[in-house]
Amino acid sequence: MPDPATLAEAFASRHIPFEAAFNFRDVGGYATERGGRVRRGRLFRAGALHRMSAADAERARRLRIVSVIDLRRPDERAAVPLGPLVDGGARHHAIDVIPEGGSAILDARYGAGISGPRYVGYLELGAARFAEALRLLAEPATLPAVVHCSAGKDRTGTLVAVLLELLGVARDDVIADYAMSNLDVDRQLGWARAAGALRDDGNREGVDPSEALRRSLLVPVEAIEHFLDHLDRAYGSVAGFAEWIGVDARTVAALRASLVDGTGA
Repeated sequence: MPDPATLAEAFASRHIPFEAAFNFRDVGGYATERGGRVRRGRLFRAGALHRMSAADAERARRLRIVSVIDLRRPDERAAVPLGPLVDGGARHHAIDVIPEGGSAILDARYGAGISGPRYVGYLELGAARFAEALRLLAEPATLPAVVHCSAGKDRTGTLVAVLLELLGVARDDVIADYAMSNLDVDRQLGWARAAGALRDDGNREGVDPSEALRRSLLVPVEAIEHFLDHLDRAYGSVAGFAEWIGVDARTVAALRASLVDGTGA
């Protein structure tokens, strides 16, 4: 488990506290095994973007994001607007890691809660989508970009973990990046209460809805550890997994050239 104090410090340096968009942070700043560093301001990760306020939209424009890589299911995208980044001209790329109806399949196989086996299940349903996203991020014209799903923690978390390992970021830092999703949960709960998006008087099952939402937003570190360990066991390494899904060495080199400063490129 990453050290909480170190995690909070790193989160504070990467997190962008929009009013109504959550878990939005810069993926840059991590050291790589070749002595480079992942570039700041090139790739961001986030939860859903459609709730952004006018002030959020103005602040987001200053990030100069040109691409939104949307990992949500088609039905999730259809239910809400795409958000001000796309409305403002950013290119929208729909890459549904879980296809429509896929959540029910995962629930039946692995249970509804987040777990390492469920993450591995993403690959059963959409390994080719991981390849599509990685190839897209290897194109310089795609950047700066933001990758997001609904909460920015599970689908986004697994894709970013694979990407960071391909860039040569140490496993401990990859896990810490995943765990940072837990540090914006209280702020999101506060927004949900203020917006009337939940009630705190309990429900028919006797579960406080704010606590139910909290549980759904938190990520267990062992889930990403299980996922990455599976890639090591099944494919020899995350790089081996990338090769298996058709992300060749040339694409990995292009990712490093676009996203890593220094000798890591």
